[in-house]
Amino acid sequence: MAKTIWKFPIKITDNDQYLALPPKRRVLSVGLDPEGIPCIWAEVEPEELKPTVPVQIFVIGTGEEAPNALFLGTFVQGKRVWHTYYK
Repeated sequence: MAKTIWKFPIKITDNDQYLALPPKRRVLSVGLDPEGIPCIWAEVEPEELKPTVPVQIFVIGTGEEAPNALFLGTFVQGKRVWHTYYK
């Protein structure tokens, strides 16, 4: 079966945030969907969606302390610029 691209909504929050993602995924981008919701888009293998794994997501504003995590991408929402990381 071919790989497909899925959208995973994220929140802008100071609290811990975890996404249940498929184990075989490749993050492609981070941005706002047509409704203005922050999302991560990833290439996944539909036949291997379960079990999912919890991935910790950090969304921080410019000027805030960067977490010890891998950088995913940056997006603009209004007058704010957000940077996303994951562990």
